[in-house]
Amino acid sequence: MGEPRNTWTTVREPPEPRMFDPLDDDYPSLIDDEAIDEIELTSDLIIAASHSDGPLSETEVDSILGIGRAS
Repeated sequence: MGEPRNTWTTVREPPEPRMFDPLDDDYPSLIDDEAIDEIELTSDLIIAASHSDGPLSETEVDSILGIGRAS
């Protein structure tokens, strides 16, 4: 029959987590420019809607979003 095979696997310890200093140049960036732009646009719409007596018109929304309508 032969010798039994070793079915055990070696378990490695996970590496120590690396602590980053936000002031270091190699600090990983978690900034998503597109998400920031969308948040700013949404915020602008919310602020405009909160100052409005009624629903914003399509023209007002387009103006806030910086969209020009083709004529």
